[in-house]
Amino acid sequence: MRSMAAFANNRGGVIIFGVTNSPRKPVGVDAERFDGIEAEKITSALNEFFDPAIQWRMGMIAQGEKTFGYFHVREARDKPVICRKNHDKHLKSGEIYYRYHAQSRVIGYAELRAIIDEARERERTLWMKHMAQISRIGPRNVAFLDLVSGDVTHEELKGTFVLDEELLQKMKDHMVFVKEGVFKEKEGAPALRLIGDIIPTDKLVSPPISPELNYPYLAKEIAEALNLRPYDIHALVWKLGFKQNPKYSAKVRFGKNAATLKYSELALRTLRDLLDRSPDPNEFVAEVCREYVAHQRGHARARIQPAIID
Repeated sequence: MRSMAAFANNRGGVIIFGVTNSPRKPVGVDAERFDGIEAEKITSALNEFFDPAIQWRMGMIAQGEKTFGYFHVREARDKPVICRKNHDKHLKSGEIYYRYHAQSRVIGYAELRAIIDEARERERTLWMKHMAQISRIGPRNVAFLDLVSGDVTHEELKGTFVLDEELLQKMKDHMVFVKEGVFKEKEGAPALRLIGDIIPTDKLVSPPISPELNYPYLAKEIAEALNLRPYDIHALVWKLGFKQNPKYSAKVRFGKNAATLKYSELALRTLRDLLDRSPDPNEFVAEVCREYVAHQRGHARARIQPAIID
């Protein structure tokens, strides 16, 4: 895990399995055993010990008669990735690991300074671009797009339109909303032109581009983020109907035959906003839990109710 965090804080990297350390010799791996590695457990451990989440994937490649496994770690979008808590002698809470030449160790001053400066410059540049766009378009003609939920808000904009998941993903990397004049039907009304394909739909269907990216959280991880019990999260998920809505949750497969329910960034945000708006969050959660218990008991009674035959 230390090496994966170190790669994420640099430019990303690949960990190869099937090569001996000293001397470097390609020996390969047992393909069946490597394929049996449960990526879900590794992701869960990474999320437990590091924040923000480390994005990675695993796979195998064949070279001649040998098979090699690999973990590909992506460069972190929001650096630095920080260790959240201690583990043995290898991980210490608050430490930041960085990949240097052939070694992963605690980051030095120069590299940490560069990460902070890069983040500040990126934020400054982004704000300047936004302000320049708003100034050019005019504040009354600007709408705001939430890249997590897909919602668009405007002071005078009424109604809702839905963006295809693939198009929404592209918009996270490219600014595509521009002012395009006004509608002639209503002179002076603000108008937006979307550069891209728009397909009308009555229902949003959004198959995940990457389950680990779209649904990064387990129930226990959301519970930790909100300082609640996992049971509280299950009750809130039932109350809000998250299990029936792919915007909030999906079953993510890991291994060959196993699957678990995971939740999106929107789910975490919605729960946090709900608790922040509640006058008494603890009492609200307690009341939802009582309803959840009554619901479960009702289902249990229904399952054991004897059939009556006339």
